[in-house]
Amino acid sequence: MSCNTIKGSLSQESFRKAIGGFIRSLHRDSTQYKFAKRYGLLQEKEEVVRFYFEEIG
Repeated sequence: MSCNTIKGSLSQESFRKAIGGFIRSLHRDSTQYKFAKRYGLLQEKEEVVRFYFEEIG
């Protein structure tokens, strides 16, 4: 359900770009995210967004 809420009417590629921007927006907007990153509680990594159905086949 959460994916459908975020995806809405976006195309697959637009949705992929939106997901790819989550880290940037978290870093910009979330104090908790910035603190967790600063204290080593999480690590960011650059990855191409691939959906599960793209892995099949």
